Amino acid sequence: MKKLLVLVICIMTACAPIQSGVSTVTLTPLPTSTLTLIPTVTPTLTLTSTPVPAKRDLNPVYTETITSELYGVKITTELVTDKSLSSSSITEIQIHNGWNNFAGKNSEDALTEFTARVFYKVWLKNGGLNGTGPSEKVDFETFMQMWADAQNGGLWDAVQITIKVNDLAVAGYELEKMVIYPMWAGPTPEGVKGIDKFIVAFVYANKMENISFFSEESTLGMGTSIDEGDLIIYNGIQSVAVTNTSMSTVVARSLTWIPLWMSQKKPGVDEELLKVIATQRFPNGYSAAIKFVFDNPNSRAGKLENQINYP
Repeated sequence: MKKLLVLVICIMTACAPIQSGVSTVTLTPLPTSTLTLIPTVTPTLTLTSTPVPAKRDLNPVYTETITSELYGVKITTELVTDKSLSSSSITEIQIHNGWNNFAGKNSEDALTEFTARVFYKVWLKNGGLNGTGPSEKVDFETFMQMWADAQNGGLWDAVQITIKVNDLAVAGYELEKMVIYPMWAGPTPEGVKGIDKFIVAFVYANKMENISFFSEESTLGMGTSIDEGDLIIYNGIQSVAVTNTSMSTVVARSLTWIPLWMSQKKPGVDEELLKVIATQRFPNGYSAAIKFVFDNPNSRAGKLENQINYP
């Protein structure tokens, strides 16, 4: 009977040695390949790591770009005509060739100065490390020198601006504070965005999503979005049917609202900026650095535009 018991134990334990009269059972580990399947990535984790598609509603049908230099600062300005304006019979918004402002500057130079002064005026209210502007008075030429120094390897702290923008890399339209290095495509510190192109997009406000209206009843609005290195300003245009003068006149005046809009202030006409991009031709009309082209030049809007630009 004892021999039989030892034989059974020897078989069960793969004939493991018996010490001090006590049997030791050696267990063979189970295969671990099934355990490695447990810590798999769940669908939820995979979805959260995938960027949400941006909501881009701009559909350019005509674009003109100006790359120039002012006081040593390299500036790129772009004018975009959006497809939404087709309902207003507007086919293109062009740089007005042959036009000069009061100082004798042509359209390209005037629009470059306009962009520079927009950033200057925003900087006066939202510039510097604290985002509240300079503590002492700084004129335009001094600011431009500071800006040129920054572009050429100097410090950006003094000329950076803090504005509210809609980031097109994130779905939806939401204005959030962002620190900007204007006209800079180089490296930036964490939390700072460099932009190297200033885009003014002319849109029909009611057909856009990345835009804010001035009131619930208003058909006018503006929007500020950032897309990689582009800072895009939506300039919402009202229907040509409600204007009694040329669209150049209406839009030249609305363009001067941009600095106040970017500073989150109530928009209003900036007469200093208006003199840069428009010259008064009639009591209520301006010839401007931009001009509108309509699908029917003999329409009321087309005739008003031709009257103000080609008397």
